[in-house]
Amino acid sequence: MKHATKLALCTSALAMFMTCSAFASYQIDVKGSGTFVQNGDKNEYTATYTGTKASNNRYLLLVVEGDKATLDSNKIVDIRQLDNATGDVKFDVKPKELKANTKYSVWIGADIGADGPVELAEFTTDDSAGGSEGGSVSGTAVSWNEKTDAVYALFSASTEDSAIRDGSASPAYTGVGGSVVAGESKGKLARYEQSFTFDGVEDGTYKLAITKPGKYVTRIVTVQITSGADLGKFDIYLYGDINNDGTPDGKDATQILRYGNLKGSMLDSGDANEQAAKLDAGNINKDTVKNSNKPLVDGKDATQILRFANLKGSMFDKLP
Repeated sequence: MKHATKLALCTSALAMFMTCSAFASYQIDVKGSGTFVQNGDKNEYTATYTGTKASNNRYLLLVVEGDKATLDSNKIVDIRQLDNATGDVKFDVKPKELKANTKYSVWIGADIGADGPVELAEFTTDDSAGGSEGGSVSGTAVSWNEKTDAVYALFSASTEDSAIRDGSASPAYTGVGGSVVAGESKGKLARYEQSFTFDGVEDGTYKLAITKPGKYVTRIVTVQITSGADLGKFDIYLYGDINNDGTPDGKDATQILRYGNLKGSMLDSGDANEQAAKLDAGNINKDTVKNSNKPLVDGKDATQILRFANLKGSMFDKLP
């Protein structure tokens, strides 16, 4: 495992070990070359590696039962992969259920030194291991059709939006959609509401992602979760539909042109989450601002909306 190529061996195991459960505050024996500390009073930890860096900046973190690094699936309680880290290497850690009175160790692997992987810390659980399984939270998604095909997921708050959109990030929790009911109409078009729930969620900050086929933008919202909370209602925007009236047309293209010319635009209205959703909706060609992950919304996107509205071939034809 001391070579970066070994990272590929664990990729298929990532999703298997992303479920979360209580991880009590045990005495941690730090071994050097980094830290392994609890995040406040939450059942989550941050592992930081400060030693010699991998030449290709690719790392694999393992929390395993026992005091030896292993790829034995029966011994792994958390596994994380990180590429292209800059500065200190940091991982969010939420191990699956731990056994009582059992020794665990934390390792980081990559092409680090001649003897990698490197052990970061050890701890031994007590009789309290297992603990709470978390609570349930709910919310509502609002769209322009009655299909029950939306997918709901919660990701670590540190997950990059781009990784959520392209499917490379693994969710911490997957939600379940309920029945769809008619909501409040907007103009001549009806809107529809679907409730969703997540069970067994540990309290904390997450990114909620709602994905729906039919040329809808993946809605990503940072949420603070406590057991039993109602997260509220979230509009799922259609691509090109800046004013969220259910029809991408010249009105939306005008808002994009105003935005590009630094004039007042609907893209500037609403809170940060709402503005981000509108930028995603306006970014038809999915390009980004130079040296940034921020969507680049400009005249090219306005042109695509106008072509679509006039039933001409456009980049809308390639959207899912």
